[in-house]
Amino acid sequence: MRSLRRLEAHIVESLVLFVAALIGFSFLRGLVYFSIFQERDLMRSQLVAEGQWFFYGPEIFGGGHLPGPFYYYLNAIPLWFGLGWQGCWYLVIGMAAAGLAVTWGFFRKQFGLEAAFLACLTFLTLPQFYKTMTYFQNFSLLPFLLVLILIGYAMSFALADGARTRYWVMACACIGLALQLHMSVSFIAGGGILLQVIAPWIGLRRLTVKEFSWGIAALAATVAPYYIWLVAYKHGIDIGFVPPKYVGTSHFTLQSFNQTTMVFAGNSGFHQVIGRLLNVDRWLDEFLLLLSAPALVVGLFVWIATRGKGVRPGPLTKLEAATRVWTVCAICAFPAAVTVIFTPHRSRYFTCFLFASTFALAGAIAARLRRREISMPSSALAVMAFLGAILIAFVSTKSQRILPLESVDFQWVMAAFAALFAVQWLWPRAPLWSAAAAIPFLGFMTFDVRFNDAYGKDTPPVVAGLEQASLEMASHTGWPWEKLRERLFLVNFHFQRSITSVYKDTQKRFPRALAGGEPDGYILAFRYKARPQENHMRTWLLKRGLPDTLHNGIRSGEIQLGQPVPVRDGAVVPYTVLDKYKYPPFFQNVGVNYLEFSSDGIARKAENSGSSERLDSDRVRFSFNDCPDLNAFCSIHMNVSRSADDLTVRLEGDVISQPSTAVSPAWSQSLTDVYMGVQCKTGEKMHKYHLVDRIGVIIDTILPRHLNTIVLAPAERLVKNPCRGPIHQLVMGYDDSEATISRKGFRRLGGRQLTMNEF
Repeated sequence: MRSLRRLEAHIVESLVLFVAALIGFSFLRGLVYFSIFQERDLMRSQLVAEGQWFFYGPEIFGGGHLPGPFYYYLNAIPLWFGLGWQGCWYLVIGMAAAGLAVTWGFFRKQFGLEAAFLACLTFLTLPQFYKTMTYFQNFSLLPFLLVLILIGYAMSFALADGARTRYWVMACACIGLALQLHMSVSFIAGGGILLQVIAPWIGLRRLTVKEFSWGIAALAATVAPYYIWLVAYKHGIDIGFVPPKYVGTSHFTLQSFNQTTMVFAGNSGFHQVIGRLLNVDRWLDEFLLLLSAPALVVGLFVWIATRGKGVRPGPLTKLEAATRVWTVCAICAFPAAVTVIFTPHRSRYFTCFLFASTFALAGAIAARLRRREISMPSSALAVMAFLGAILIAFVSTKSQRILPLESVDFQWVMAAFAALFAVQWLWPRAPLWSAAAAIPFLGFMTFDVRFNDAYGKDTPPVVAGLEQASLEMASHTGWPWEKLRERLFLVNFHFQRSITSVYKDTQKRFPRALAGGEPDGYILAFRYKARPQENHMRTWLLKRGLPDTLHNGIRSGEIQLGQPVPVRDGAVVPYTVLDKYKYPPFFQNVGVNYLEFSSDGIARKAENSGSSERLDSDRVRFSFNDCPDLNAFCSIHMNVSRSADDLTVRLEGDVISQPSTAVSPAWSQSLTDVYMGVQCKTGEKMHKYHLVDRIGVIIDTILPRHLNTIVLAPAERLVKNPCRGPIHQLVMGYDDSEATISRKGFRRLGGRQLTMNEF
């Protein structure tokens, strides 16, 4: 009965922490980053909510899909209730709060108050924990499952009774579900196999063959639907939804898995180490990077785990055994964490290492507290010093636009933890001032010039700014998203970020435009600070490397800019095109990606590499396809419609509408100098019209991490019809073209031209 009351107390404490964390995390809503990948996943989740079946997960780098639709079905729950993207984000913070509550309840019940406090304090003071929520992608739902996996691992190898089988099955089932959220979980899965092999050598209990097999069966059951679907798909049997995209490397086969592994290794930055270290101007910065948290923490954990009976004779306690389990998991997750050393923006690979190392660190410290090898006052002072180090790092970064802890690179925070408590382990009877003495060293360690500079200049717009911009545009025009996306030009907007869902949610409140007329479109400029000088916005825009046509129009005044409206980190600028024959009637680099374009009525079957067809008496279509297999996804359409005095040309096509080559790794394309030729009668002069300088994203344009320099499809041009009667010959073409293939290089395709007679 007493045990039951204690259990109930732990549950009550966990519930209180869950509610408090949920309320606290909700204040992060304005800091959420929206990506084109999340837009894709929300669209697919909406299809699930409407009854469509999915058997695969989000795309992974290098080609292929995550092995299961768990992420889509989770998001479908709030979407089914009509809660929109905000409901999906509250699901993210709900699972993060649940992970924190379960962590507290487990440590509190099994190991005591000190261990629970240390584990939860670490999570709540690590910026990466908050980044997981604000990034709002598939890996954002990992925390809760990772907590269950680590608890399951610990109890599986630390217990001797029959309960260990249940914990092992739970851990393996959660691994199967977590793999459908992010591939980095495969490192933690490898940790379970490694533990089974080395358990006797590190004082743990190995699982029996039967127990181990039950877990593997649970894991296999969670991913079996995906592989059944994949086999059926390969044999021409349609089960569930297949997206209308280029499928050259879009399904998770052995070949695409190998390619993904190579791309993942390339993303980690190992191949950049030598070249960077040879840069004399930055050798100190890179040297500090090489000594960052992953190396320090893993080295410390290895030392802790191998001390064993040399410190205290006798068998391991449950806490000590669990700590060794988590140490092995942290070591296994270390290769993915190395990614963060050289590329801070790929923090999603760090999540598994973060949770495993946090559990191991909290368990190790709590174990030493129980053995009275360190005192709680000394540990408390060390924690205070750790928080002081965070404050020093925050002041040094001078980036106060976001969440304060957001400005601290999480790898340095882990280094701070490692250094502070290393003092306690190396010198168990150290005086209390020893931890405080580490503060100057930690302040130096947390100052990373490279990260400072890059982070401040490449901060993506967050929901708070996007909502302000959406409110301004929707309230004055009432445009649906389908109209705005063709008239919105983004400046200094991260090329993988998106405003789609935020605008759609805002526009529902403004179905009609306000009186006063509509602009032709909007320029949404970020990282812009208003100045009192006249025409400051015009001057600022002309320095942003805009496409030549837009640049020349703004400079000449023939594209007229309205009054800028300030929003968070930027401004909304309406524009009006005064001469719609000289300039396009609107500009856009938002593009159309993934599922959106398939609803535009474009033919999905490519008969050949080039064709022209008459749609009716006043409309014709020219179709180009440069893919080796002529997949319909690669088709580029140039539609020409005729009115009394004008010809309207509309350029469409999936491969020239993508804001990022990651949308279709197998094939993305750009066209240079698109033109139209019109000949009224046989023997007369061909009238040639330059339509677009360049359209479509290519690998060299994404290096600045924005799309200031290009336009995307769909795009339109208005041309005066030089013929009073029928057109004898109509020509459409482009002078040059390039294709990005598998996100690793590009192929020069050259120019092409198609002709239609008697239009």
